[in-house]
Parts: sequence; C-alpha cells; structure tokens
Amino acid sequence: VLAVKALQTASREAIALLQAMVEEVRHSAAEEENAIHALFGSMQDRLAERKAVLLQAVQSQYEEKDKAFKEQLSHLATLLPTLQVHLVICSSFLSLATKAEFLDLGYELMERLQGIVTRPYRLRPVRSSKIASDHR
Repeated sequence: VLAVKALQTASREAIALLQAMVEEVRHSAAEEENAIHALFGSMQDRLAERKAVLLQAVQSQYEEKDKAFKEQLSHLATLLPTLQVHLVICSSFLSLATKAEFLDLGYELMERLQGIVTRPYRLRPVRSSKIASDHR
C-alpha cells in the first residue's frame, strides 16, 4: 500500500511538473512569436525608410535630368529656325545678287555664316539619360 501511495504522489508531482512545463512552453512560444514580430516589424520599417530614400533619389535625378534635357531641347529648337532663315537668306542672296553686290556683301555674309557655324553648340546631351539608384 505504501508503494502505491508513493507512486501516486510521484505521479501527481510529475503531472504538476508537466503542466508547468506545458505552460512554460506556451509562454516561451508567445515570447518567440512576439520577438519575431518585433524583428520583422523593425525590418519592414527600415526597408520602408530605405525605399523612401531610394525613390526620392530617383525622383531628384529625374527632375534634374528632365530639366537639363528640356533646356537643351529648347535651345536647339530655337537654333533650327535661325539656321533655316540664314540658309534662305544666303540662297536668295546668291540667286538675286549682282556681281557687284556679291563682291561687296559676299564676304560679310560669309563671315556671318562662319560666326554661326563656329559657335559652340551642344548638339549631343552632356549627361546620360540613365537614372540609377544605389539599391543593388
């Protein structure tokens, strides 16, 4: 009878210990889940911050390059009609001028055309159209 009572007491103690361990496992799992949620939440926050910085860099580069290309396009768009007018004037002068007018004004016209041709024009873009961020 004493051996049975001892076994009964040991069984109760084992049950209490196992119940405590089950509760400890439940508590430990909840702590781990909370830690994982906190870790990934902070990672998502940092990723969102990095994303915002990268998108701002892309937007800034876009605005800068867009402005530069539009300025150059505007300059070239005003240059083309000027060149066309000078070509028409030269053509008209060559076909309508007398020899005396040609000898008198021809050199002045040639100097004027030479001045137009020798001015520095940016016909090609100075910058690349590639927009790059440091996301890789």
